Amino acid sequence: MENYLKKGQMLTRQQQLEIIYSLWEEGAYATDLYRSILNEAGLRGLKLKNEEDFQSLPFMTRDDIRRTTYSQRMICEKEDVLGYFASSGTTGSKKVYAFSKDDKVVQEYVTRQVYTPLGIGPGDLGLIAVPLGSGNMGHSMIWQYMVMGAGFYCVDQPDLPNIRFALQQMPITTISTLPSLAMEMSKKEEDRKIARNSTVKRLLVGGDVLTRIRRRQIEELYQAKCYDSFGMSEIFGPTGNECLLQDGIHFCNDVLLIEAIDPDTHQVVEDGQTGLACYTVLWRKGSPLIRYLTDDLITITHEKCKCGSSLPRLWYKGRIDFTRRSAEGKIISPHDIENTLFRATGYASPYSVGILDNGELRLHLVPEAPGTECNGTTIMACAISELMGEKVTSVCDHPKDYEYKNHCFREE
Repeated sequence: MENYLKKGQMLTRQQQLEIIYSLWEEGAYATDLYRSILNEAGLRGLKLKNEEDFQSLPFMTRDDIRRTTYSQRMICEKEDVLGYFASSGTTGSKKVYAFSKDDKVVQEYVTRQVYTPLGIGPGDLGLIAVPLGSGNMGHSMIWQYMVMGAGFYCVDQPDLPNIRFALQQMPITTISTLPSLAMEMSKKEEDRKIARNSTVKRLLVGGDVLTRIRRRQIEELYQAKCYDSFGMSEIFGPTGNECLLQDGIHFCNDVLLIEAIDPDTHQVVEDGQTGLACYTVLWRKGSPLIRYLTDDLITITHEKCKCGSSLPRLWYKGRIDFTRRSAEGKIISPHDIENTLFRATGYASPYSVGILDNGELRLHLVPEAPGTECNGTTIMACAISELMGEKVTSVCDHPKDYEYKNHCFREE
């Protein structure tokens, strides 16, 4: 495994499939769970030999995982288990996974691939401001800093007082956290001053959509660069990160086949189109995933990044619950709304799109300063109307709480 992982190069889809065929033959995906899924689909004894065979495989889902125990999803021997972790439970009940020694090797490899371009290394001190407990996300972040030779400090609770304390007492250079937690320091001038005067060089944020607006706010608050991170508990926490150019999250497709799947046809969409994230691991994972379909919306490109890396990139666009189909059938996400507003007038402040009782859409805009009005509201409403292919009205208001978190397509 270690020799293979030293390649650090982008694989073609055919190369990925060849790895899957080999692992399938070895029984690396043959958990009790997936055998039952195959049996229910009438595919018991299926041999994987080509793309058509692979596409015929039934999807795994979070519901499948929730209805089974960790042992029904584990393929490795107990002596090869490094530990057991639980998911956060943000999408339902917690799910327990076996984390194997091989998983740790892969996690370290991925870390080096995506953290090295950011310059993280000896002399850095990472602040880990996420829940630890039984989940693997925080623990994976600890291991990632250790792999890079950097130090780390974990807060006992990821909240404002603990973040403030860390920034005041220690030479923090990197923060790993959620976008919303990163913004906790923005609420009072005294905290904003602490953030501005801190030694923070970069923030690695994940767990939610990082929009243009949110990135700008975080970077202005800390006077540091903010990079999007992406991962999931079912794999091993953070699995990809933006490079210095901040143009898509690089991921290692020699250990992960990530597909964007059309929600309706369940077919793989083309590069640049949005679909549901579907994962297949390309190593003997302790709790393997094959065609694991989630409710996360992503866009993938295999075009070479201007940074020089050949690793493919993805953009996380949130969960499908916060999207709406345009009149032409295209999935419209908060990212699409925000980019349209920015292109129309340069608008980069919080907003929301609500659904009225009559089904029409209302665009809420927030002025830059209290007592002022939003410029170009009509232009922006027309731009969103053209994007959606339906009528959109606009209003400039001053909501008490405009915490920016997927405020799109909710009933008012």
